[in-house]
Amino acid sequence: MRQILSISKLFLLCLFATYFFLSCQAPRVITITSGNLANDSLQMVNSQQQPAYDFYVHAGDNIKWKLGKPVTTVKGFKDLPIKLSKSQYDIFADTPHQRFLSRSWIGKIKDSINLKGIKEEYYNIIWKGSDNKNHTFDPRIIINP
Repeated sequence: MRQILSISKLFLLCLFATYFFLSCQAPRVITITSGNLANDSLQMVNSQQQPAYDFYVHAGDNIKWKLGKPVTTVKGFKDLPIKLSKSQYDIFADTPHQRFLSRSWIGKIKDSINLKGIKEEYYNIIWKGSDNKNHTFDPRIIINP
């Protein structure tokens, strides 16, 4: 009888671990590889090392912006605000913010119910350059259906 109870506990633990593992979605990563101090642009790539100026996501995705190594012209991020003049909507369920004790920023895209037909968002990346000045770059996030 004890053996049956311990097997059932092990089975339930495995089910819970599988559910937890599947529900924890890995973030889509945007890596900043360099910055241009003259025109404020950033070189950004996705996890496949493709340009990420237009970054494609799905509803509910987590996004992580991180600095590549080494990036000599970019000291860090200052803010990632949306540009309401172009977007009209905020696609973020979780406003992009700096990870605790990290140079990375994270944000979460709203789920499909809360997006209500929104297809893209323009946002700014305000970054501090090696010249100790703030620079603003404006990429776009596109929501895949």
